[in-house]
Amino acid sequence: MEQSWKTTLFGFVLILLAACGGSGKPTPAPEPTPTPVGAIKGPMVTQEIGPQGGGLSTPGVSLEIPPGALAKNELIGIQEIENHAHGGIGKAYRLVPEGVKFAKPVMITFEFTDADLAGTAPELLGVAYQDDKGLWYGYKAVALDSARKTVSIEADHFSDWSLFASYQLLPGSAAVRVSGSVNLRIVHCRRVADTDAPKPYMCAPSPEAAALASNWSANGVVGGSSATGTVVVNADKTATYTAPAQVPSSNPVAVSVEYPAQGFGKVLLVSNVSVLGEPCAGSSPANSCAYKMVEFNGETLPYTKLPRDPWENPETLTKGTLTLADSDGDGSGTWNIRYFWEEDRPGGRLEQFAQIGGSFHPMSNEPGTTEFLVPGDKPFSGIITEQEVTVNGVPFSTKNVTLSAQMKFSR
Repeated sequence: MEQSWKTTLFGFVLILLAACGGSGKPTPAPEPTPTPVGAIKGPMVTQEIGPQGGGLSTPGVSLEIPPGALAKNELIGIQEIENHAHGGIGKAYRLVPEGVKFAKPVMITFEFTDADLAGTAPELLGVAYQDDKGLWYGYKAVALDSARKTVSIEADHFSDWSLFASYQLLPGSAAVRVSGSVNLRIVHCRRVADTDAPKPYMCAPSPEAAALASNWSANGVVGGSSATGTVVVNADKTATYTAPAQVPSSNPVAVSVEYPAQGFGKVLLVSNVSVLGEPCAGSSPANSCAYKMVEFNGETLPYTKLPRDPWENPETLTKGTLTLADSDGDGSGTWNIRYFWEEDRPGGRLEQFAQIGGSFHPMSNEPGTTEFLVPGDKPFSGIITEQEVTVNGVPFSTKNVTLSAQMKFSR
């Protein structure tokens, strides 16, 4: 698919309100405020490019400098930084040198992923840069290639750059207990002036934007249902999703709303809400929830395929337990895995055990998934339900072997 140039929807709300005969003055655009300069997150990729032009890329962003853009050779660089852009999406990048003014526009192309689109849509993406005062300037026109998942702009200088969402349903993902609720709002990023040149912008909840939204749904059902949970629009044009009394079969729940995107028709904004069962712990860590190990690397226990060298005694994994302590029911807490194996010695079997533990919390970029942190080791991930926990990448060690394992536990 070829790139299509589009206008970022900065001023779209005001246009529609006038067309619909809306009464009263619209809410003024919020005053832009500066943000801190992003700290460096990765190494800089560089390439010397001169008057003949050239290109440079790193995962997430690429540059195309046409012939004649530079008067002399320059060391061009790209470096990932923390993203402090208002409405920022994905990663931010520092493009250097900052003081160079290009004689011809340079093409900057950003990549985005499905995870970056939490609460927004490709048609609503824009590009912004930060000036020396910390303000973010949004471009009115960008080129979207939805097949390649890229957004491009033509720029005449380098600075700190990021994608941002002109409209976003927030939170883009959330976790809530059965029968609990979460408030959802549409945030609009608006520039101080609607001109073709980049202008400072700011993001804030927008009742005008929310008034144009329609068909709030849960898993595709307008208004939701007792099985999926319900969605109700509030007087301030926010919406409240209330989870069902039981964990739904399709989880997380896609809470969505349709929004009219200029030039694209209606787009769907989606917030993935994970519905969690009742807390598996009471008011203290002592009241933890226990699960029994039922599978190891896809096979039921006892597990007899632990690797060993020819001179080592065979080992058999016989049992294990997982305990989770989440005293306040927010999906975060502490975990502990204890497992037992038998070493088949010439004189008889010897039972041994090991124990690991740490903390856990929901993963914001993967709704429904939990990250388990291990002190001094790599984290691993898993899915927790009321009756079952599946974890992948668990650090596992016996006398003979150290490996990353997949485990399944059941209550």
